[in-house]
Amino acid sequence: ASDPLLALVLVGLGVTSLSMAPTSLPDVRASLAQHTLEECRALAATALQATSAATARATTAEHARNATTTSSSTSTETVSAPLLPSPA
Repeated sequence: ASDPLLALVLVGLGVTSLSMAPTSLPDVRASLAQHTLEECRALAATALQATSAATARATTAEHARNATTTSSSTSTETVSAPLLPSPA
C-alpha cells in the first residue's frame, strides 16, 4: 500500500491496516489526511466500476484530485491513520 492513490481506494474498501516501507509513510499519510472517508469510499466505487486496471487508476486519480480541491472547506470526517511502521 505504498501508493498513496491505492491507499485511498483500500481505505474506501474498508481496509483498516496498511503495510508499507517506512519511506512511503509521509506521502500516504498526506494523501489520507486530504480525503474524507466518504471520498475514499467514492474512489473505491469508481475503481470497482472501471473496465480495466489502467482505467481504474486514471479515473480514480482524476476523482482524487477533484476531491482534494473541493474537500478542504467541506470535510467532515477525515481518514485518521497513524501509519506507524510495523515491528520487525
